[in-house]
Amino acid sequence: MFEVGATGEVSTEFVFDGGFYEGELGIFKTEGMSAFLYDTTAFAKEAARRVLTNSSWGYVAIYDPTEGAKFSGILGAEPRDWNKGTYQGFKTFSMNPGYEFGLILAPRNRMEDVFNNPALLTGTRDPLFSIATADPKDAFNSGQIADVTGLGAVFAIEDMPVNAGADKDYNDVMFLVTGATGTAALLDKAIKPELDWRGTVLGRNILDYIKSATDTDPPAIAAGLVNDTGEESGDGITQDTAIAGRVTDRSRIASLRAGFDSTPLENFTDVTAYLNGDGSFSFFRALLE
Repeated sequence: MFEVGATGEVSTEFVFDGGFYEGELGIFKTEGMSAFLYDTTAFAKEAARRVLTNSSWGYVAIYDPTEGAKFSGILGAEPRDWNKGTYQGFKTFSMNPGYEFGLILAPRNRMEDVFNNPALLTGTRDPLFSIATADPKDAFNSGQIADVTGLGAVFAIEDMPVNAGADKDYNDVMFLVTGATGTAALLDKAIKPELDWRGTVLGRNILDYIKSATDTDPPAIAAGLVNDTGEESGDGITQDTAIAGRVTDRSRIASLRAGFDSTPLENFTDVTAYLNGDGSFSFFRALLE
């Protein structure tokens, strides 16, 4: 399940498209879905109906035939780059704070197809869900979807049933969610080791982006005099103007700027070149003057 945050605003971003099949990914509120517990066809029809309302009951998050993902390229063992279409950026949907929603993936279909003829969709056209059965209280379908980073924000879903043909490379549909938190099996435990794409150049680029996109805490900066020569230690008085410090953050530091006292932010000096790989930096007299 995904739980909507306090603002009620949920946003999704199509991060990577590594699947041959083209279809739609929808989100639907799970309230009342237990009424369809013993009828999977009715469950699929109702989930699709909610997605098609384009309301707090559900939305289409990704329409693969015309929408492109943020990243393109060959990831893992895919034979080619499957990404095409126009990248849409983040899509934002209004939902009810505290409510839960699930996912429905319609591979090789549209939501209208699932709604109109759910009983006729079988094999590779069968809709896939993020819950293991029609019971909305179920946990995520084990292995159908995986949490890429373990933070409940970026997920990869297989476009074939995980117990009937999925290759378990978890790059078919990768998306980022903000404004809601989900729970799924960790990618570490779900992905087939020989298909693990995270060590590739493109994989590392995707992971770097994910870290920056989901990092909402500001960097922490600590700095001080290298040599305090004043009468009292820590009085900030020195004859040696060297300054050293460190910047720490969960993501890579892309830029560091510095200025004195009341210097306007727009006039700060770019000192990124003095930033070491571990986040440490040193400014000596020639630079400070």
